[in-house]
Amino acid sequence: MCSEFEDSNVLFVLSDQLELPFSQWSRQMVLSWLDDLGLEHYSSQCGKVITCGQDLLKASPAQLERDLGLKNPLHRKKLQLALQVHKHPLHLSLTSSTSKIFWNVKFCLFEK
Repeated sequence: MCSEFEDSNVLFVLSDQLELPFSQWSRQMVLSWLDDLGLEHYSSQCGKVITCGQDLLKASPAQLERDLGLKNPLHRKKLQLALQVHKHPLHLSLTSSTSKIFWNVKFCLFEK
């Protein structure tokens, strides 16, 4: 369920918000997260089609490409890996395959 509160003029990142599941993040929180990922050039289009984090989590790869204009395969992969972390945050340390996902996301996020 999407949060109804959103202030487009001011983004408050409170400790309570940091503990919110990604699915409950507001549009502005998601757009800031995209900026942090280095995908800020997709923020404008993303702001037009999503209302909260849940919208991104339930989107298929084809929807991400079509609705956000993610034509670059590396950008699509980067977003998909970052979303995978938010879909299964508690499982990251449980298996080697999820550890690889975490490593790939970490590499994609911090190696520019």
